[in-house]
Amino acid sequence: MFQETQDTENFQVRSVFGIHGQGQSYPAVQAYNTTFRQRRQVEAVALADMTGWQLDEIYRKEGIDPAGMTKPAQRWQGLWK
Repeated sequence: MFQETQDTENFQVRSVFGIHGQGQSYPAVQAYNTTFRQRRQVEAVALADMTGWQLDEIYRKEGIDPAGMTKPAQRWQGLWK
């Protein structure tokens, strides 16, 4: 959470990023991993939609294997059906 203050002194930030568990047998980790691929795809599609970037390029940069990923229909494709 960020909070703006009147203090103008320099500061440092520490960020902690979680990496999804691999090889873990905990039920919560298993549930997380089953939906992880779907969430990454939804996030990649949203990024492509907001920025106009190519979805395949986003997959490549994120290290997502595009095999099995469905390409969403473009918005304009639904106009002429």
